[in-house]
Amino acid sequence: MGNGLLTFEFDVREIDALFDDMSSAYQKAAVNTLNKVGRGANREAAKFIKSNYNIPAKALKISGAGRKVILKRADARRAFVGFTINVLQSRRGLMLYGAKKTAKGVRVRVKKKTKNIKGAFISTWRRGDDNKFVFVRDPKEGFYKKGEARRTKRRTLLGPSIADLYGSRRVRRLIDTAVRRNFQKELDEQFNNQFEKRR
Repeated sequence: MGNGLLTFEFDVREIDALFDDMSSAYQKAAVNTLNKVGRGANREAAKFIKSNYNIPAKALKISGAGRKVILKRADARRAFVGFTINVLQSRRGLMLYGAKKTAKGVRVRVKKKTKNIKGAFISTWRRGDDNKFVFVRDPKEGFYKKGEARRTKRRTLLGPSIADLYGSRRVRRLIDTAVRRNFQKELDEQFNNQFEKRR
């Protein structure tokens, strides 16, 4: 739980074959390309998530801070590994999705449409606690006694974590498409920039 890392691994075996013979200009161009293409793919992923889920841009901005690609030999097959972003792995409480009490349950909007969860209620873990959560009574959690009454234990309802959203098939495909679409064009531009600097 908490924060984790999501790494874009670029399978660039053609570049790897030339790695030892690369000049510093080529190496720098390759690193700049991976950083720029990786950041661009992350922006497209974040844009898709924001348009489909009720998640503020601030949450994705904090979780999607890019770390620079490091040029290295990870193994015999890959020359570059490492556009890494921080992602929030812990699942998000439904209070973050605008949860409101209704006559029959709790209304939330995780995706585009608002949904009413029947039987759900808003409460705190204990008296005096300021943090509120959305709960539902669940027989699978067991029972407890309160005086003479037999009560069903409650279960916290949570929305998806940002890590889950980044790891979804749709977002992974979007990232892959963005990288394939932009890699060669950006690499050519970076090579030209490096050669212009050395004239």
